[in-house]
Amino acid sequence: NTTVTLRNALAQRRLEKSMLQQSKATKEASFNLLGFLSKASLIVGVVGTTAAVIGKSVDSYTVLQNKLRNVAESEENLVTITEAVFDIARKTRAPIQDTAKAFQRFDLAIKGLGGSQQESLDLTETVNKALILSGATAHETSSSLLQLSQAFNKGKLDGDEFRSVAELMPIAMDAIAKELKVTRGELLKLAPEGKITAKVMLEAFKKAREEIDGK
Repeated sequence: NTTVTLRNALAQRRLEKSMLQQSKATKEASFNLLGFLSKASLIVGVVGTTAAVIGKSVDSYTVLQNKLRNVAESEENLVTITEAVFDIARKTRAPIQDTAKAFQRFDLAIKGLGGSQQESLDLTETVNKALILSGATAHETSSSLLQLSQAFNKGKLDGDEFRSVAELMPIAMDAIAKELKVTRGELLKLAPEGKITAKVMLEAFKKAREEIDGK
């Protein structure tokens, strides 16, 4: 009987601990969602609390979290990078979902090169700023982020990705040409040869960061 009583007590403690953790997770999720609604309204001008607006925002928040969770090292890290991605989108007036998707792809590629998550965040911000300077529209920004992040993910810039970046991100092309010590025109030959690698692009954007920030 003593053994049974002890087991029941332990089971009760485990249940209470589990319920406490679930309660905490629910509160944190609610807090983060409210933060998302607030920040998203500042970035894209969404105003209102109708069921349709809130429902769409909840769906967007879920999609965002799923993207970032793929590269987050922990739940705490997920909160940190979500805040960082929001900050980048706010500062560069770029679509939050596109910014998150680009960061996710950049991070996977950069980690493969031995880089850090902070380098991925820096790259995302620099790319977004380069698009602002190029005068890209929201649609063009979305397309460019997709093409460039795909290039990083496959390890080189060529084909459609090269054409998109060449057209919409002249600053990026200048930085890459400078990194390879060639002219922009010569990049046309180097791209199909696979010479514009993810490592080359990363170093090019790192070196161009200060110049882009200063414009």
